[in-house]
Amino acid sequence: MIFILAYSLGFEPVPWVIMREIFSMKVKPYGISFATAMNWLMVLAGVYFPYEMNESFVPETKKFNLPQIQWEIYATLE
Repeated sequence: MIFILAYSLGFEPVPWVIMREIFSMKVKPYGISFATAMNWLMVLAGVYFPYEMNESFVPETKKFNLPQIQWEIYATLE
């Protein structure tokens, strides 16, 4: 909770303030819409990316006992 409070009072609003100032009035709705969509896309990627990497690179060991897991790890290292 302390992190969320500190982040909300500190760095979190900075990109939104800069984004409102950087675009001209003609393209501001499109720029803000694009930036918001990219923000949510990166949030979703940040949430699911670690799980996808875990699923891709960590083998399933549910049905194996410890000696079988160790043998599999040592066999792939050689």
